[in-house]
Amino acid sequence: MVNRVHFPSFSDGEYQGRWRRIRDAMEVRGLDCLLIYGAYCSFGSDPGEVNLRYVSNFVDQFQAYCVFPKKGEGTLITSFNGHIATAKEIAAFQDIQFGGLKLDEKAIEILREKGMEKSKIGIVGINSARRVSIPHEQYERITKSIPGAEFEIATDLIENLRLLKSDEEIEFLRRGAEITDQALDAYVKAIKKGVRNVDLYNQVLMETHRA
Repeated sequence: MVNRVHFPSFSDGEYQGRWRRIRDAMEVRGLDCLLIYGAYCSFGSDPGEVNLRYVSNFVDQFQAYCVFPKKGEGTLITSFNGHIATAKEIAAFQDIQFGGLKLDEKAIEILREKGMEKSKIGIVGINSARRVSIPHEQYERITKSIPGAEFEIATDLIENLRLLKSDEEIEFLRRGAEITDQALDAYVKAIKKGVRNVDLYNQVLMETHRA
């Protein structure tokens, strides 16, 4: 997995641990597969893809799915072909496929390829507290195209696991807080009469880049 400066990533071990805990939770709920959805900019500063990113380390420009079976390799389905190259560098999955405007149809294809026609599939949406799942027309098409499968909303499964932070996650949070503090200090020091907003912004970038 590429770990470029501007694309910091958790270790492979972190993702293996997440996937193991997810599959343990799937076992408890009797789920054979998860269909994890993400949509860009659902709640202002919240990209609306936190559950998808937790599993895949990828955020799509528009929307994306991850087909995550209890056994076997997960598949990331993107809607924006301009980000496929980036996805191949930063995503935690090796199997990355393009769905485009027919994202749900690609998800159906992948579910069938993984033998999920008669399985129990959990749909992981955007936010269970706000009761935001996946687009209704996509839900209808997916569930009706695989009539032998049983579907249930399982957004809370990922959300509950995200609350339990690993040591590596805590270290990332600490580092992020340090950078935020440095950015604020740089901003305050740069403020003076006649300074433009763009100058303040550039100063913050320079100071945090050195960090």
